[in-house]
Amino acid sequence: MNDLFESLTFPCGATMKNRFMLAPMTNQQSHEDGRLSEEELHWLTMRAKGQFGMVMTCASLLSAARSAE
Repeated sequence: MNDLFESLTFPCGATMKNRFMLAPMTNQQSHEDGRLSEEELHWLTMRAKGQFGMVMTCASLLSAARSAE
């Protein structure tokens, strides 16, 4: 097993500084329409400063598909 503190390079060339990843978590700080709130941005920023190699958000903004009329 590789050391969790070693960097990880993906085939696309992107590199993580270590192998610690924070999975998307529902913390009910996003807006009801899925937009990222300032509170969630702050929460994710603090997790990233906590030395996770990757931090993901669960917020997503969806819109109805439009017909090509």
